[in-house]
Amino acid sequence: NLAAALTGTGSLDPNRPIFLHRRRYPKIKLGQQWVQGEKFAIRLGRWKYILGEEEHTQELFDLAVDPREKNNLFDEQSQLANQLADRLQNWREQYIGVSISDTPISEDDFIRLKALGYTNH
Repeated sequence: NLAAALTGTGSLDPNRPIFLHRRRYPKIKLGQQWVQGEKFAIRLGRWKYILGEEEHTQELFDLAVDPREKNNLFDEQSQLANQLADRLQNWREQYIGVSISDTPISEDDFIRLKALGYTNH
């Protein structure tokens, strides 16, 4: 329950893991960057680990000193990255079977989403 934090009468536990998921994209250029597939991430305290299996990427950022995620510390902090990767994998395994649609968006739906401001591409 985030109500207390949202109303300013409480705070969030900084050590509570936050899991993230980027929807599946076909290989497409969004802005200046090519994207493909899904991405999953875990944020734990000051650390954020991101896995892009189809993009063949693993990233680890120290958000306390690098909030814009410019310096990938995956190689330098491989033990921590592996610990976060394990927690992320455990979370993903809990949700196997949860339906995530791979149905492509039709051109008409894309135009409607663009008109509503959900995309600028």
